[in-house]
Amino acid sequence: MTEHLKPCPFCGGKANMTTEACLDGGGRFAYVRCSQCKAKSREHYHSYGNDCPVMYQTIRDEWNTRTALTPTPQEAAR
Repeated sequence: MTEHLKPCPFCGGKANMTTEACLDGGGRFAYVRCSQCKAKSREHYHSYGNDCPVMYQTIRDEWNTRTALTPTPQEAAR
């Protein structure tokens, strides 16, 4: 499930799709986590049997979204 994941925006490490059981046992949380610095995306909850490909695509898209850096006035003046 790691296809099309960009490297970590903080350290450049390899990103992996991860799922983790909910403490109440009613479902799972899915998210992307960096294997080096352990940064992670927002968690998405799904009950057992309701984890569709669209949810995983949404998680990948959120992880892969990068904002452009805006230069500070001092940087722009250089």
